[in-house]
Amino acid sequence: MTENPVSYSDCLACAQQRLQPDCPFPPHLLAALYAANQPDDVVEGMRHTGYPVVRVSSLLGCKYKSWLGRTEGYPLETPREYWARLRGTLIHRAIEEMGLDAEGLTEKRLSAFLWDDVVAAFVTGRVDAYDVESRTLYDFKTVNINKQGLAGMTLPRPRHVKQLRIYSWLLVKNGYPPPTSIQIAYMSMADLRTEQAPVLTAAELNEIEGWIITIMRDILAKQAPEVKPVEGWECSFCAFTQCRKNRKNCQPKKKKAEEAQP
Repeated sequence: MTENPVSYSDCLACAQQRLQPDCPFPPHLLAALYAANQPDDVVEGMRHTGYPVVRVSSLLGCKYKSWLGRTEGYPLETPREYWARLRGTLIHRAIEEMGLDAEGLTEKRLSAFLWDDVVAAFVTGRVDAYDVESRTLYDFKTVNINKQGLAGMTLPRPRHVKQLRIYSWLLVKNGYPPPTSIQIAYMSMADLRTEQAPVLTAAELNEIEGWIITIMRDILAKQAPEVKPVEGWECSFCAFTQCRKNRKNCQPKKKKAEEAQP
């Protein structure tokens, strides 16, 4: 409510005593937001090796944003800013608790160490679900829909297809058979739509490593890469105020209603 940093304990105490009557967050939701923001032990363990850790999400969007996040740290967020991601976390937690059978993976973190003569880093991402027996890779996206609903959206999103390509590569690097089917389920509060994403060929699986290394070179470089969003909505949702002075140079596509960030 004040846009000033506050400790978790003070924020929780404020919510319990209703010191900010206009704040929409009850203490239970604030506690859930805090828990969802806690560091991942596996990722922290990789960082202790001294090598950089590159999340799959950092490979998908504006490289300058990923570079800023690595060199300066990501800005603090208000609970309202984090709320959309918490909805997705709740869905994933439910999926994890329901689970697949013993042959499946749910909410599984996969990592691989990748290097060349310029960079070396861990690449890591969390797979929503992989049915090993049927070799089907699933991903679940919560979305805000326009008046046309999910039926009026162009799906699957190119960004999500790229993400699933990297997950396919990570599965193979971790000893699992490559997916023969990839399904992305888009979920709103009122609707569900599942789309088939293209499966990688053996040649594409080999090529994706080079593509990842090319991006890693930019986001791990000492000098900042070009400000260049991959999708039009990125600048509108970017939290880095120091990037705004450069946005006139990137000229992202005009945001359409259906391009709202999932």
